[in-house]
Amino acid sequence: MPLLALIFSLAVRLYDYRVAIGTLFVSLLMFDHSQINPILNGRQVLADIPVVFYLLLGYWCLMRAWRRPRRWLPLTVVVWGLALNVKAQPFPFWLISLLVPLAFSVIKRQRQLTALLLMALSGSLIMYVVWPVFWNALLIGHTLPPEPLSGMYEITGLVLSPPIHFEAVLTVLLTTLPVALGIGYAARRVLKPRTELQWNDDRFILRLMLLLVSGSWLLWFILLSNGGHRYLASPAALGAMFAAAMLSDWTGGFDVRLTLSRAAQTLRLHFHRLNVRALLALLLVMFASTLTVLNYLFVFTHPDTSVTEVADYLNTQTKPGAVIETYDSELFFSLQRPYHYPPDQTHIDLLRRYLLGPDQPINYDPLTADPDYLVVGPVSLSWHLYDPILTTGAFRLLHAYSRYLVYERVR
Repeated sequence: MPLLALIFSLAVRLYDYRVAIGTLFVSLLMFDHSQINPILNGRQVLADIPVVFYLLLGYWCLMRAWRRPRRWLPLTVVVWGLALNVKAQPFPFWLISLLVPLAFSVIKRQRQLTALLLMALSGSLIMYVVWPVFWNALLIGHTLPPEPLSGMYEITGLVLSPPIHFEAVLTVLLTTLPVALGIGYAARRVLKPRTELQWNDDRFILRLMLLLVSGSWLLWFILLSNGGHRYLASPAALGAMFAAAMLSDWTGGFDVRLTLSRAAQTLRLHFHRLNVRALLALLLVMFASTLTVLNYLFVFTHPDTSVTEVADYLNTQTKPGAVIETYDSELFFSLQRPYHYPPDQTHIDLLRRYLLGPDQPINYDPLTADPDYLVVGPVSLSWHLYDPILTTGAFRLLHAYSRYLVYERVR
């Protein structure tokens, strides 16, 4: 909910209340996939939603720093420094969103804007370096030290396989087409030859920055990512505002009667541009919202409390020092027992096996942390991470829940 409130606040400031309400509609009712929809994605407790929140909060603070830089600029750099440490993925797209307007501000001799963007950029980069030092010092003795990773960019950020990118295009068309069209529509308006670029207008600059971060992120997903749906969640959330602005233009400010009238004219073969756009807007809304509502109905009419049942069992029926091994991160916020999570390198190896075939080795031993219990949930099952260890007899099944299996160590 804080993310949605922040998106609404930005949309009101950068557009108007109609577009702001439309942005909430797009965010909640036009992303049908569970790994892209902000409500359904948040249930898995991954970094995609927090990183979007901190990025948008930084843009929100920067917008206010135009008027009161002494008050809001420090908060901007702190929030962006945190965002860039929550997840490494947004760094190049965030950087593009600052460097492009910075370059034009220099060319246009907008000294105030240049100074503001330079301070925001340099301060955020300093915080980007400082945050890990602070957190590592704070967490000494409470977590394992970070380990170097190998192969991360080749398997997640710079994938050059044409079949995978063809699948990525299909994913965009089937799950976030309104956002892709909205970003393209906004970019066309900015790049239109007769458009007067207002470099002294904070609304224009912020819209441009959000367009750059969401557009470059979406292009990366299509051209260089491994096509995983989860990697589309962030650019979709950041670009929802542009989809809403596009739909507002195509429907006369969300005028239902006018939109239906124009769409009917198209069906009568009156192919005026406004009529075609109205029909396209109707089709986009009907298709995406119907699938999303059906997904909501399935999720919320089949309530599953197995995650809390597993956590309650482990918290009450095991010894206080019992170590829990699991690859399902949603459990960690409820566990009152020490737990162990496979290192990041294991996730990279699993992605390599998924993309390149089952012969790729997974060099991870679940017994490394000497766990007393093993919990196999939806994520573990999908990656088949614990299949080899379960065939050795090192664990025996203790309890079976609807989505989780709890195993006890055989010593």
